[in-house]
Amino acid sequence: MSIQDTRDRTARRAYADAPTRPATIKAAAALAALAAVATLANAVVALTDGKSLLHGMATDAVNQVTGGQTAGLDLGSMIDDAVNQAYGTLQARAYIGIVLALGYLALFRPIARGARKLRIVATLLAVVAVAMAAIDARDQTPGLLHVFDVAEMACAGLMVVALWLPSSNAYVAHVRGRRSRG
Repeated sequence: MSIQDTRDRTARRAYADAPTRPATIKAAAALAALAAVATLANAVVALTDGKSLLHGMATDAVNQVTGGQTAGLDLGSMIDDAVNQAYGTLQARAYIGIVLALGYLALFRPIARGARKLRIVATLLAVVAVAMAAIDARDQTPGLLHVFDVAEMACAGLMVVALWLPSSNAYVAHVRGRRSRG
């Protein structure tokens, strides 16, 4: 028997012993991708239309308070200053969101493979992302951004749950055992 035949047999035996990837691991990977999409969508909207959305919100707020009667006051410069300040915060959050989305995307394959340590990293990333999205959702930001925040929170939360369900734990333990033996 040749060395190649031995390698082929060993590879076939290892493949036969491998458990099928549970639906929970597949779902966690898919949810990581969806969280990345929601986070990137939030960042893109904030960076491209954030200023105009904030300006509309500020104008509506002033009109609601004054009843549309500004008594000859020029509130345009005050609104512009407030919008510029709020937009700076929105931009900073959008850039952090891009980093978080890249983190989700970087973890997609390791999660799908059942990487134990990166499962912990994914959980920590999700905690940070959910905390940021919760702050964004509570703040006075445009409604469309709230939709993306809620979508990200839901995807990240469900991803963490799927990563730590018993079937995921069993799969990760099996993959880890196979790596330590081989």
